[in-house]
Amino acid sequence: MSFEIKESTRQGIIPLFCLWGGTGGGKTESALRLARGIAGPKGRVGIIDTEGKRSGYYSDRIPGGFKRIDFDAPYTPERYVEALDLLEKSVDVGVLDSASHCWFGPDGVLDLHEQALDRMTKNSTDWKERERLNWPAWREPKLRFGFLRNRILGFKIPLMICFRGEAKTHMEKDDKGKNTIITDKTTSPIFDKNFIYEAHIAIECFQKDGAGGYIRFPMPYAKTSHADMRALLPKAEIEQLKIEHGAALAAWCSTPQGPGTSTAATTPLNQKIELLMTLRDVTTDIHGWAKELGATGWTIAKPKMESWIRDELGQDTLVDSMTTDQLQETIAAAKRRLAKLPTEQAQLV
Repeated sequence: MSFEIKESTRQGIIPLFCLWGGTGGGKTESALRLARGIAGPKGRVGIIDTEGKRSGYYSDRIPGGFKRIDFDAPYTPERYVEALDLLEKSVDVGVLDSASHCWFGPDGVLDLHEQALDRMTKNSTDWKERERLNWPAWREPKLRFGFLRNRILGFKIPLMICFRGEAKTHMEKDDKGKNTIITDKTTSPIFDKNFIYEAHIAIECFQKDGAGGYIRFPMPYAKTSHADMRALLPKAEIEQLKIEHGAALAAWCSTPQGPGTSTAATTPLNQKIELLMTLRDVTTDIHGWAKELGATGWTIAKPKMESWIRDELGQDTLVDSMTTDQLQETIAAAKRRLAKLPTEQAQLV
């Protein structure tokens, strides 16, 4: 017999996460942060970059760095499969940024459909003839895209997939009854709309106060496959995706929970977030951040805090990569060091 029946647990789940959004939404860096969290401090992270090597912007912002596959046109499904094959055997966690080129780019699925339609109509400009053959022309592109889809679903390592987002527009009447074009606040992923439902998590990334990486769950494409997964993500429109969210999700996916067992999946992450906030508050006099400065202010203040921790406390690990034990030790050391500052400063006067 080729089949086996056994008790079901969630151990062995290989994360497949999808992120999309507009320009500046923080898709790439957020995907790399999640990947680093899933891989751990010493794991190998790699990215397929179809965005003109832009992932290189974040080479010094992802602890442990990452490897990159530069991917230019043509964007055929077969070339995506080739790049994914190399990624899978080279790293522990992968990022694909972006998959949208396979849909709308040169030799992408939409382009392949037009090419097939041109062949079938012999480049006719007769719209009735092109309309008649429109559906038959989809056969080859869909078969080729299906090959890529199956390759992704059979991927043997965790994969973060980024898509470009497009904002839809619609007509509304204003107070005077005049038609006005309204652009939606949220975006939808540029890709096969049915594929997004294959992901364990699918979220939109957007920019807030000049900083990307905030998330929201616009319908109908956003999803989380389990309530625990949702609890491990940042608060929608309030917090940014960080490395510790990836680490918490990886831990949840690898925990062999079965029937009759309970999970406290949110506890480690909530504890770490609380410790990070405590460290931030303890060192306020060093970095000068306040809530009213928002995310942009914290983007400037956080490196000041980490520089002080490195210089004064001798701690080289970035705070987002610290364990809860390391954070507790750092908080205690920061309190001791800051308690001495007034005395030391007075002696210098």
